[in-house]
Amino acid sequence: MTTNANQKWMIWLTPQSRIELSGTATAELLRPGMCVRLHAAIDKQGNVTEKVEQITIFTPERRTTFGLWSEAGKEQFGKGGEAKVYEVVGRIAGAQQGKLAIVAGSATLKFELAEQAKIDVNLSDLSLARPGDKITVRGRMFPGQPGVGQAAEVRVVAAAVLGAAKTKPTKPEPKSKKPATATKEE
Repeated sequence: MTTNANQKWMIWLTPQSRIELSGTATAELLRPGMCVRLHAAIDKQGNVTEKVEQITIFTPERRTTFGLWSEAGKEQFGKGGEAKVYEVVGRIAGAQQGKLAIVAGSATLKFELAEQAKIDVNLSDLSLARPGDKITVRGRMFPGQPGVGQAAEVRVVAAAVLGAAKTKPTKPEPKSKKPATATKEE
């Protein structure tokens, strides 16, 4: 990595290094296997009744429990007539054009993201880090080895929206080496 003072550093990561990557994303980033957390209105049949406005992609910890939890605590869908809001923690089973299927504990939910849905990213790995991201490292330097250190904590803030389509630069039309041939009229 290169510092703001244009110094080159090699940072060693250990299994004990704490890593955080945060940012925002587009729906194109969502893919099967990713873990997500969201709030959704679910009716008594287990159907999501509204488009989801906000979702967070995260890295689960050992103590993370996947499933559904109602705002009121012990209520389960299947009781009462109206949809209730639940916190949903699960893994994406399918994602296509803003439509998602999430496995949350023993439940599978299918729903659609709102067009302007806010997608937050909060990962504990560097898989989505890109050149230009803001990186903050806390750790220690190795004596006698300038530019080498060991990270205790690494925080990365994405400089750009993750999953956004990369625009390809337009190529100028190639100039022909042959001059255009003139036709002779008689």
